[in-house]
Amino acid sequence: MLVQMRGGILFRRSGLYLVQARRRFGHWDELYSKYYINGRAIGGDEREVVGKLGLLTVPRVEEAQVRCGFKGKGVSRMLDVLLLDVYSGDKGWMEQFLQRDRKQRSLIRYGVDFGVKSASGLDEVVTYELPSPWLEKAGCEILELGSESESEAESREGPSGRPSGSPSGRPDGCHLYVSEKGFTPARWPTFSVVPRHGGSGSEAGTGTSHENEVDAETAFDVALRFSKDKSLVSTYLDSLDSTNILAISKKLQARLNDKNQIFRDLERAVLTELYRVDESPQEYEKLMKSRARVDDTIENWAREAHKELQGSIEKLLQDFASKQLSLWKVYSYSEPKLSLKLHELCNISNDLEMVQNLSHIYGSLGIQQQRLSIISPDYAKNKVPYLHREINKCVYKNFFQLQFPLIAVSVIGYVTELCSGYSMGALASLGIVIGLKRVKDTWYNLLLQFQQQIREECRVGIELNKQLLRKNWEDAYTQKESELSSKVALLEQISKELK
Repeated sequence: MLVQMRGGILFRRSGLYLVQARRRFGHWDELYSKYYINGRAIGGDEREVVGKLGLLTVPRVEEAQVRCGFKGKGVSRMLDVLLLDVYSGDKGWMEQFLQRDRKQRSLIRYGVDFGVKSASGLDEVVTYELPSPWLEKAGCEILELGSESESEAESREGPSGRPSGSPSGRPDGCHLYVSEKGFTPARWPTFSVVPRHGGSGSEAGTGTSHENEVDAETAFDVALRFSKDKSLVSTYLDSLDSTNILAISKKLQARLNDKNQIFRDLERAVLTELYRVDESPQEYEKLMKSRARVDDTIENWAREAHKELQGSIEKLLQDFASKQLSLWKVYSYSEPKLSLKLHELCNISNDLEMVQNLSHIYGSLGIQQQRLSIISPDYAKNKVPYLHREINKCVYKNFFQLQFPLIAVSVIGYVTELCSGYSMGALASLGIVIGLKRVKDTWYNLLLQFQQQIREECRVGIELNKQLLRKNWEDAYTQKESELSSKVALLEQISKELK
C-alpha cells in the first residue's frame, strides 16, 4: 500500500512536470520567434545562442533527437573506444571508420548497416551510420567537431570565447558536449573528462584521480587487440576498470538517456547566454526612460527653429530678393526663370540649421526619414503664375493709363508746336518715371507679401514637422516597446520557472 501511494505520488508529480514542461516549451517557442521571425540582424555569439534556443522548441522532450558534440583531440580516441563493437565479426566498418579525417566534422548516427555520406556544401559534414551497440543504447547522434585539442582551441579563441577560425557562432545543433576538462568555464552543458596516459591519476602530478579521468589510448589499444584476438579477454576486462572507460561509458550513457535533465541544463545555459549577449533588457530600460527626454528634445528643436526663423531667415530673404529679384531683372525674366528664382527663395528655408538638426534627431532616434523640408517644394511653383500675372497687369495698366497718354500728349504738343520740345520731353519723362515707380512699388509690395507668406509657411512647417516627428517617434516607440516588453517578459517568466 505504501509502495502504491509512493507510486501514485510519483506519477502525479511526473504528470505535473510534463504539464509544466509543455507550458515552458511553449514559452521557448514564442521567445524563439522574437529572434527569428522579426528578421533581426543577428550574428556572432547571438547567432549561436539563437541556434541553441531553437533546440528548445520541441513539443515533447521524449521525442526529441539529442545530439552530443565531441570537442577536442583528447576525446576523439575515447569516442573510438565507445563506438567499437569488439564482439562483431564484421571488422570492415570499424577499420574504415577509424581512418576518417579527424580534422573534419563528422555526424555519427546509429544504423543497422554501415554507411557513409560524403561531405557537401559549406558545412562539409561527413555523415556515418554505424551498427554500434553503445550508440544504439545511448539513443543519440554524435557530432565530432574536429580533433584540435582544448589548448589549441583556446589559443585561437577571440574575445567572445568562441574559436575565431570557425564561422561566427555557426549553429551545430548540439544539446550536450563532451570535452577535456579545461580551465575556462563551459558555456553550454558539458560532460568533462580528464585524459590520462598510463599509470595512475595525474591531477596536478599529485597521484590523485579525477572521477572522470580516462586513459583512452590504452583502452583503445586493448579493445582493438581484443576484437582481433578473443584470448585477451582477461586483459580486456581488466583494462575496462584500470582505464576507467567502463565507468565513463556508463555515466555518459546515463547522461544521454536522461533527456529531461539534458533539456533542463540547456534551458539554463541558453537563458544565461541570452542575458549575456542580448541587450534587449537594457534597451527596454533605456526606452522606458527615454520618453520624457525625447519629448524635451522635440520641444527644444521647435523652440530653436522659431528663434532661427525670427533671427536669420528674414535677412536671408531680403538679401536674396534685392540681388536676384530686382525690378530690372524681373522685366527680363521669363515665367520659367522667375519660377526658378522663386524656388531658390523658398529653398533658403530648407537649408537652415533647423533642417540639419531635424535630420540629426531622426537619425539619433533610429526613425526612417524621407527628404526633410520646412516648405513644400511646390509652394513657389504654385505662386509664380499669380505673381507674374499681377506684375504684368501693373506694367500694362501703367503703360496704357499713364505712360502712353502722357507720351502721346508730348508728341502731339511737340509736333503741333503748341509747346516747346523741352517741356514736352519733360512731360514724357515724368510719365515714364511715375509709371516705373508705380510698377516698382507694386512689385516690391508683392515681393514683401511673398516673403511674409514664406515666413508664415516656415512657421506652419515647423509646427507640422514637430507634430510629424512626434507621431513618427510615437509609432516607433510603440512598436519597439511592444517587441521589447514581450521579449523581456518572456525572459523573466522563463527565468522564474527555471528557479
